[in-house]
Amino acid sequence: MDTQNTVVSAADPLGTMLATRWHWAESEQQIVHRARGYLVRLATGANALRAEAEAQKIARRLTEAGLREHLAIFAAREFAPAYRQADYDGRRGIERQIEHLRAQGVRKIDPTDVAAAVLRSDLRRAWFDMDKTRRAIMLHNPPAMLATAILEMPEAFHGLDSDAADSLREAAFGQDFPEQAGQIEELRAVHEFVVAGLRLASDDAMRTMAIDTREFNLLVWGGDIAAVSQ
Repeated sequence: MDTQNTVVSAADPLGTMLATRWHWAESEQQIVHRARGYLVRLATGANALRAEAEAQKIARRLTEAGLREHLAIFAAREFAPAYRQADYDGRRGIERQIEHLRAQGVRKIDPTDVAAAVLRSDLRRAWFDMDKTRRAIMLHNPPAMLATAILEMPEAFHGLDSDAADSLREAAFGQDFPEQAGQIEELRAVHEFVVAGLRLASDDAMRTMAIDTREFNLLVWGGDIAAVSQ
């Protein structure tokens, strides 16, 4: 199913989402286009599962228990592999790419630049003199030099959570590596889209099969709870 050229219906929630909310057709990052392909495959699997459920209900050849068993087998073949791929290669693949780009853009500190070292020391002193409100404002869009100064400290000293520390890392190299910073920003938006698509597809499948989250995870992951939580 190519959602850019196919008419979708309200019964196809993931296809509708792809057709109306995908804004990265011109992206230069291949992982973005691959992520869309994984979601298209997942939408195709969800559509096939929905169509099979409807056909079997109309045929009335199966008992309620038989229908559930039949749909579980069908979903394990047509839906679950696409869901796992969209999650592992799509969602988690984007997360791995973000980490890769961050590693490329870590700002290098010149230990022989005494003036810069003094400036960073002054910035750290000013940082600790700020109240919490002012710090929160600065963290929203921190200057590269301040970000570098804070990140020089051990984690126990700066006391920032992982999200705030990530924001500082990107600010620290964003000035010197604007291309990576822009790519990360795009990947974060696509990641949010993929996560929402996975949630939409799982809700759709659970509704179609009349199962709960535990049963869905058993069907898709075979009881591998670690895979679900990663």
